[in-house]
This record gives sequence, structure tokens and C-alpha cells, in this order.
Amino acid sequence: MSNAEMTAQPVSPLEWDQPDFRVNPFPVYRRLRDLHPIYHDHYHNRWVISRYEDIVEAFGDDETWQRGAYDPDGEYPFGSQSPFGDTLIEYGSHAKKWQWERGLIASSFVGRPLRQRLPVVEQITAEVVAQISDRVAKEMAEGIAQQGEVELITEFCAQFPVRVVTGILGIPREDEQQFVEWYRAIMAGGAAAAGGAVSNISEKYVQEGIAARKALADYLEPIYEERKRDTSGEDLITRLINTEYENRTMTLYELQSLIALLISAGGDTTECLTGSMWWHLLNRPDQFEEVKRDPDLFDRAFVESMRYDPPLHAPPPRFTRREVTVHGQVLPVGAQTIFMVGSGNRDERVFSDPDDFNIFREDLYMGRELRTGYHKNGQASHLGFGLNSHFCMGYAVARAESVIASKQLLKAMSNVRLKPGVENEGVCSPANKGGFRAPQRLDLVFDPQ
Repeated sequence: MSNAEMTAQPVSPLEWDQPDFRVNPFPVYRRLRDLHPIYHDHYHNRWVISRYEDIVEAFGDDETWQRGAYDPDGEYPFGSQSPFGDTLIEYGSHAKKWQWERGLIASSFVGRPLRQRLPVVEQITAEVVAQISDRVAKEMAEGIAQQGEVELITEFCAQFPVRVVTGILGIPREDEQQFVEWYRAIMAGGAAAAGGAVSNISEKYVQEGIAARKALADYLEPIYEERKRDTSGEDLITRLINTEYENRTMTLYELQSLIALLISAGGDTTECLTGSMWWHLLNRPDQFEEVKRDPDLFDRAFVESMRYDPPLHAPPPRFTRREVTVHGQVLPVGAQTIFMVGSGNRDERVFSDPDDFNIFREDLYMGRELRTGYHKNGQASHLGFGLNSHFCMGYAVARAESVIASKQLLKAMSNVRLKPGVENEGVCSPANKGGFRAPQRLDLVFDPQ
């Protein structure tokens, strides 16, 4: 069958679960955009929006679409507990219980003051994030420099972002490795829970994730009490628990659940995107040579990687609050809807040659990610961090971490290249990763220092 014939074939819901889709979903996305811009997936009981402009419009319409709400007492295949706890992810962005915490943390992680009505004089700045990232990246890269080869995902990408987050939180450095282990367990449990824990193996991951979250909660209790007494610290925990809003401050339980969320949210994008960015560049030697000559181009490489193949193609589903018509199809109240940003980022209606990875493309907005997005003057922003009330609060940290880490790695690995003879399927989404896409291994060799 020719490519043209394949493109004209209607999409079957069974294609979503095929191994080929986990590696290369983009032909399916193209058919969705062309044939089914709003697609009713009867098999998975959901609707899928696949075009860029439609996704932008949906992200901005909170009157129609909202995040689903997690019920701590509800019935779930994995029990009533989530490895993340009842955090703002589970309650949804419309839950007032968590709105002020989301605002405070977002401001801290972006480096701008929170809204004027909050009594926060100074937030953790982007410079602090950069300083901590640079210190951690330099230490880890120097440890790699003598080896001559490295498996980048396990030895660097999976550990670096969590260690940065612990630095921002003011966690003692001797406890960083424990946080890495808790992070891995919580994330594996969260991925299994997202899949419904349909096997003994996935149920094991869920229970291990819940146990890790409880261990983390126990660890945080004395820190909470200590920093309630001593408010002089500049770390995020001290600021969170001593900031009063609506006549109250954050409770220990809220802090425990929120830190579990931050460890995961602060790590996923950086871990996945850093590995993917290096994979894309190493497979395009001409562009990588330009980056080696000017490491500041890592910033453009980050943005293009977020467009080309972001860590999460399908963010958590939204649900219709009212009946809505999209491209002539009526979605009823309560319809589960996927804003397929991985498809929107490849929309040829917005980006020229969208299937080409090109850090020099002129139609992609390369500036700082904006909550409202950017689409004018012949340029459009990627959708990888969501938009509006669904905008990822850790975007600035992820970008700073990935770029700073990559610059330090480049200094440490002279003449770096893919290790010959090692098979690698590249960026993919294994069944046990909860939809996150990244290389599962990235074996590199270089001239040791």
C-alpha cells in the first residue's frame, strides 16, 4: 500500500494500542488531522482533538472543558489511593482547594512575583534555578568525563532533574539519592495507576509508589515543623508553609502531597526531553555541529524538541461541562476529550515541513513559553506545555535544566557520538511509562578527559 493510500485510510481505535504506534504515532496523527479532526474513539470511550488551532481554542475554553476530579473515596482499580496523593493533578485545575497553591508554586518556579494580592515579596528566581542546575550538572558531568562512554538516560537524565528540585526545596544533599529512589517509585506507580493496574505487575508498582509517597511524607514531617519555627530560609518549603492566604497557611498534609507532585512534575519533562533532544541532535550531525560551535543553540533545540516530539503527546483528559459541537460532531456533557498536542505540533496548517527536526525553523516561536501561547507574524509556539489554565507550572525549570545540563555535558564529552553497534529504537512510549516519550537508552562514546 502506498503512503498516499495509507494516509487516506480511516483511523481504527485499535491502532492506539499497537507497538508501532508507541514508536511512531505520527502517521496516525496525520490521518486524524486530515480525516477526523474530532475523532470519536468508541473503543477507549473518548474524543480526540488533533489540529493545532482546535487544540488552542479548547485549551482556552474552561467553560466547556475541565480537568477530571479525583475522588479520594472513589472506587478505582488500584484502590482509593493514588501514588501522588490527592494533589492538584487529581483534583483538577478547577478545584479551589488547590488553586492558591498552584499559583504560589507557579510563581516560584517561573521567578516572577505572584499576584499582588499574595503576601509574597520575593519568589525563587530563575537565577536560583539556574545556579542550582549548573552546580548539579557540573558535578555530574565531571563524574562522567573520565569514563569515555555513558548510558545517558540512566546515569544522568533520570537523576539530574530530581536533584535540582531537591536543591530548590532545600533538602540536604546527602538525601538526594533517596529522593531519586522515591521519585522512580512514585512515577512507576503513577504510570501503572493511569493504566488501571490491570495486572499483578502493575498493581505491584502502584503499591510501591504509595509506599514511597508515605515514606516521603514521614520524611517531610520534621522538616515542616523545623521550618515553621525557623522562617529565615529562602527555600521553597519555607516560603510555602509560612505564606498566609485566605487566613490560613499550608498544612503538613498539603505540603506532603504537593512535594510528591513537584518531585514528579519537576523531573518528567527534563528527564525525557533532555534525552530526546540529544537523540535528535546526534542523528543530525549538521545541526549538532552548529550546536557545538554555539552551545546557546541548545535553547532552540529545546523548543524544537518540544514541538517535534514532546514528552507527553496526550495530556490528562478533559471532560465537557456542557454539550459542544466541534467540526459538526456533537460531544455530550461529560465527554472525555484528549487534546492531542503531539499531533497539533505536527500540523502542516501551522508548521512547514512539520516532520523535519530543524532548530533553525522560522515558523516556530523560540521565545519564552507564554501561558496564552503565541501565533502571529508567521510564527507559532509549541503546545507541549499546554495553555492558559492548563499551562505547565514547571516550564521554566524544565527549559533551564535541560539547556544548562546539555551545555555542561557538551563540555565534559569531547567528540561525543552514538556508540556503534548498539540498537536503539529512539524516542518511544513504552507501555509502563504512562504515556511519556523518551529514548529508553542512549549509549554514547566520547574522548575521555
